[in-house]
Amino acid sequence: MNLYRSCPFCQKESHQIDFSDNRVDLAMKRGDEIEYTCSGCGERMAYPVDFLYRKPSRWIKLISILLFLLGVPVLFYLTTYHHLDGEQVTYFLSGLTVAPITVYLILKEGDKMRVARFNEHFFKTS
Repeated sequence: MNLYRSCPFCQKESHQIDFSDNRVDLAMKRGDEIEYTCSGCGERMAYPVDFLYRKPSRWIKLISILLFLLGVPVLFYLTTYHHLDGEQVTYFLSGLTVAPITVYLILKEGDKMRVARFNEHFFKTS
């Protein structure tokens, strides 16, 4: 998942990939302050771990859309070339719509929990 931070000089938000579950793990792995170079102004600065945050992933929607787009040709092939009756077509249509929605909801909920777990607890309380 991406770690985001805002540059205090140019206000540009930039990100970096890290797989830590929470700020404590991140601090244990990389220290209390993490050095970053701003992609907007090029300023190099050390950010405290508590100033970093996560956002929900955009990949989840893409995965669900791809599942849907792959399912439509399969449904078309099965209904056209295998001469399925009305009841079987109904089952295929319901499976085609329910499966991507279910995958999307499961992935979205897991991502939401990971983001909340990281953003909720701070490393140092002031």
